Amino acid sequence: MPNYTPSNRTNIELSEGMVLIDSGGQYEDGTTEVSRTLHLGEPTAEQIRAYTNVLIGMIRLSMLTFPENLKPAELDALARGPVWGSMNDYPHGTGHGIGSYSSVRESPISISYTAKQRFTFKEGYFFSNEPGYYKNGAFGIRLENVLEVVDTGKMHPTGYKFLAFQDVTLVPFEQKMIDRTLLSVPEKKWLNDYNARIRQHVGSELKRKHKMDAFYWMMNKTRHVPEYVTEADYNGVATTRHDHLSIAGALTIGFLLTRFVLN
Repeated sequence: MPNYTPSNRTNIELSEGMVLIDSGGQYEDGTTEVSRTLHLGEPTAEQIRAYTNVLIGMIRLSMLTFPENLKPAELDALARGPVWGSMNDYPHGTGHGIGSYSSVRESPISISYTAKQRFTFKEGYFFSNEPGYYKNGAFGIRLENVLEVVDTGKMHPTGYKFLAFQDVTLVPFEQKMIDRTLLSVPEKKWLNDYNARIRQHVGSELKRKHKMDAFYWMMNKTRHVPEYVTEADYNGVATTRHDHLSIAGALTIGFLLTRFVLN
């Protein structure tokens, strides 16, 4: 169940295990939507593999360069592939248009292999990239960034423009949930470049606002990932342990980072 309405019957105290936070807001200069999955204890091997597969799908979509006549629905398999490889799927689209001063879900963009559409991406479109993994009665994972469609300045041999995506959302991932041995070298490089952008654009803002707890939490969550196999990887130690921030702190930094990026 990817979405639900909380009630006294379903509310539980957060003490350990996985927590999925789907947050966002509407501001004068843009609309944000971001999802991150945190773990308040020590994740299992199953949870780490599931999280990593979701992250890989997210990265593969973000890295894509494509001709402008490609239909959004045709990109869905790229993000779902790693989850399909584990004989699972998620019951929602991979992405939707992001509106401003309107519904967060804005037509016509819908990245879903079940969608029938004639629309294509245009430079300046904003949409969500949100693959997931849900195990009934156990746990759920969703990672979501907002992407902007950008022009690469290059032309396809058929005369169409080559377009690409730029991540607008800058919020760290849960490092201890990532099995880096499952990531390819280009995917690790993407993750390191993404983390470097967080440090560059958000680090100074956190320090300016004197939010040092959030700053040090962010620095821990954005440590460099070795892009080639290390001795530790050969020995089976592929995840990184970091200090924890409270749920309230994680929510605070999530809202701050997504708000800051649009300024």
